[in-house]
Amino acid sequence: MADVRRSLNCLIYSLRKLAINPKCIIVFALLYIHMKDSYQGLIGFLADYDETINAFGLFINMISDPHFVMIAGIGLMLIFSDAPFFDDAQQYILIRAKKGPWIAGQIFCVLLATAVYLLIMLGIQHLILHPYLTYDNQWGRAIHTLSRTDLGDNYDLLVGFHRDYMRMWSVRRCFALGMILRWGAYATCALIIFIINILSTSKAGIFAAIFILLFDLFMDFGVSATFYVLSISSLARLPLLNMGTNPYFPRVELAMSVLWGSFLVAVALAWITGRRVDLIYSASEN
Repeated sequence: MADVRRSLNCLIYSLRKLAINPKCIIVFALLYIHMKDSYQGLIGFLADYDETINAFGLFINMISDPHFVMIAGIGLMLIFSDAPFFDDAQQYILIRAKKGPWIAGQIFCVLLATAVYLLIMLGIQHLILHPYLTYDNQWGRAIHTLSRTDLGDNYDLLVGFHRDYMRMWSVRRCFALGMILRWGAYATCALIIFIINILSTSKAGIFAAIFILLFDLFMDFGVSATFYVLSISSLARLPLLNMGTNPYFPRVELAMSVLWGSFLVAVALAWITGRRVDLIYSASEN
């Protein structure tokens, strides 16, 4: 029980430091600008036709767009570029809390901060589009129209809408699945930064995480669907999964298995490599 309390204290301290980090403010400001620009065409469409749009359905389509996933993901990776978060105070906390609870607190900080990042993105969407949003469990006329016609081309929409999962699942079920998959993909990338930064005693981990995000974008340019399983970020995009209509795409069960297998391996490696933190940072300071 004492170790749990120490882990929570380490988690709370790391989250507080992260919340006041200037990088967070800059990333969210840039993300707001990008999302507002991306939604301009949609706002025009909704205003012209006096329509509303389901917030969950819109967001799940947004985080399935490879360009948006890459931009938002790079912002998150910049926030985590310093992981594990280590400073003079953390050295003192490490000594008092002991190594195990400190590592657990750092890992939970990455996982929780990733979830908060996605929720803040949802909040930014609300700030930009709140007059036009609904939060019920219906896909709504706007999304059905944009997914079945080319009307969106007249408004230069930067977000696409896909019909396959709309036929099978409710909007809230799709939202829950898409959020879990995207959280798993982003959290795995963040943990990779954590691991490589410790092993290299540098901040080289961000390059590996950004490569994973760019590889997802590469998958969108005519690569055979057989190779989607090689990209954890691609497996988190619902339009690239087999919903019963495209046998060449990975099935949802396969995507979940690969993604969560990668996530658990990353957590285990983060724990193992984290055991070297005190030795590494003591050596680097000397």
